[in-house]
Amino acid sequence: MRGSEKLLVVVAVLLSAFGIVMLAGVCIGILEGTSNYSLVTDVLLTTLFGILPLVSSVRLYKRIRQAVARRMVEDSEKIVLQLAQQHHGTLTVVDVAANSALTVEQAKETLHQLNLKSFNEMDVSETGTIVYKFRI
Repeated sequence: MRGSEKLLVVVAVLLSAFGIVMLAGVCIGILEGTSNYSLVTDVLLTTLFGILPLVSSVRLYKRIRQAVARRMVEDSEKIVLQLAQQHHGTLTVVDVAANSALTVEQAKETLHQLNLKSFNEMDVSETGTIVYKFRI
């Protein structure tokens, strides 16, 4: 995760903490009958300073997670395409895992996703190993 993304996660956490504190304060005031405002004002305050920050923080956090996941997929695909060039267009899952930081499962998923995007064709060798052939 990049520094800017970490900062945005901190902002999301602080925003949600603010929303929770505001919700708790307004709810306590309403339940104890100590609120100085009318019920309509309390509902508006709850919505504006409690619910809205909570919803915004959840949406921000989800957006950050999606961006990180998308970048990780792109990075994995770049690694596999570079390996395909080095191996003259023919790769197996084991080749990718052995020559990169990707796990066997990540290598398999990345090769499969590249296949769905028509970057390669799958073939089965005589030994039963799936071989991915790239057009280079």
